[in-house]
Amino acid sequence: MNKPAFIKENIKLAPFTTFKIGGPAEYFAEVSNLEEMREALHFSKKANIPYFILGGGSNVLIPDDGLKGLVIKNNFSEIKKDDSRLIVGSGCFLSKILAFSRLNNLSGLEWCIGIPGTLGGAIVSNAGVKDKSISQIIEKVGFIDSDSPFLEIKYLKNEDCQFGYRKSLFSQKHWIIWQIELKLKEAEKDKILQEIKNYQQKRLNQPKLPSAGCVFKNIKIADLDSRSIEKLKKEFPEVEDLLPSGVIPAGWLIERLDFKGKTIGKAQVSPEHANFIVNLGGATEDNVCVLIAFIKERARTQFGIQLQEEINIF
Repeated sequence: MNKPAFIKENIKLAPFTTFKIGGPAEYFAEVSNLEEMREALHFSKKANIPYFILGGGSNVLIPDDGLKGLVIKNNFSEIKKDDSRLIVGSGCFLSKILAFSRLNNLSGLEWCIGIPGTLGGAIVSNAGVKDKSISQIIEKVGFIDSDSPFLEIKYLKNEDCQFGYRKSLFSQKHWIIWQIELKLKEAEKDKILQEIKNYQQKRLNQPKLPSAGCVFKNIKIADLDSRSIEKLKKEFPEVEDLLPSGVIPAGWLIERLDFKGKTIGKAQVSPEHANFIVNLGGATEDNVCVLIAFIKERARTQFGIQLQEEINIF
């Protein structure tokens, strides 16, 4: 079978992830435009192999023995300005969009400072911080339905994307986010810079070693039964301070379960922030998965809490 020249074979994936973990892709393609994306998808169909979309590689854990099929690294990062709107390629890093918006006196992305992923990945998981999420500035999302014979771009308005806490319609569909329209607000440059500094300050305790970001979703108190809450109150009376917020940070619980600093192989629960697992150098997927399993088991057996992964484990 004829293979497009830009599709390579047996390419190690670890360097393309922030965790620096992962074996080789059977086939690997970096795409920067719609024509290349369509070529890659056609190859996947003709070869009858699965495809995987990789953005910034910041929220994923890839197996040590790699992935069978085609891994498509999305590098489509075009940004166009239309008044206070930005039309952005899904492979564009959040840091680049923030820099562009700051230079153009546009506010709404300040909370993205220090987040390493791409816009497409952020939309799939509705990335955000305590008081902000990417869904708040989305007007519409252009996507490719790979089952469509012509691979045309279709569009959804914000209200049709089913955004929720760390989820969206795109996390349930095998669609490829391609181009996004963001609605920002005009603001003075000094005010934007101050907001960026405020969010930057909040991230000082985040680890510098390779990681995939927060491992677990925060715990919604509404999802807990009364027995779990009473057990938490008895063991950790300070949880009372968290109840009015409606959320228990996963890192808060993991630290109190005495996992902070715990190590399996070369994977460690970060001493700086317990909801991060870091790669001390040479960590494997298995090391990380064992740590995740131990944490989930203890949260479940001690408090009846079922932690849910925020990272995408292939």
